[in-house]
Amino acid sequence: MPGLLAGAWSYAGVMGTQRRIDLRGILQLAGAAVLFAVVAVYVVSLTKSLGPLAIVLVGFTAAAAGVFVQYWEWKRLGGRASVVMTDEWIRGGEIPLSVPREVWVPLLVKRETRAVRNWWSLVAGALQILLAVVSIMTPRSTADHAFWLCVVVFWTGIIAWTVYYNLRWLPEIRRLLRQISTAEVTPAAASQIAPGAA
Repeated sequence: MPGLLAGAWSYAGVMGTQRRIDLRGILQLAGAAVLFAVVAVYVVSLTKSLGPLAIVLVGFTAAAAGVFVQYWEWKRLGGRASVVMTDEWIRGGEIPLSVPREVWVPLLVKRETRAVRNWWSLVAGALQILLAVVSIMTPRSTADHAFWLCVVVFWTGIIAWTVYYNLRWLPEIRRLLRQISTAEVTPAAASQIAPGAA
């Protein structure tokens, strides 16, 4: 396994990949923590049965849960570094010859499966937006209206990203996977083959 991963690391560039993990990964973790904390605090505050300290503890617990969920999602896709490398392969439109098939095929299959599954988020998002709009139109406090407005913005963003990603990149993922059976080699990839290596 170390030998298989060596090729992937040589393509992505260890230092560049680590910088992207530090920037995008930490921002994603922070976003997940804030999202879970805000939702939990809002729901708990509706009960009006907990004191400020208890609500703060609930917020911190929910934030930790958000971080855990994001880590779990990365783990299902092979880890954060694998997510970054797979994104580069998809955007670049080819798999480097230095990356063994045993490495890139499972990663792309997982990415395809997740993209197809994410179509269901359109249904969930539409229902959440409908619920939020109804809540906004109902006489409530300013805090309630602000919360439900955030729900509308959040799910609108999720829907827009899902549609964009699946229409733009899902076909590219499937094209790369078809290389398994068609043995497709792009001109750029063919130029990496050393003379006499074939």
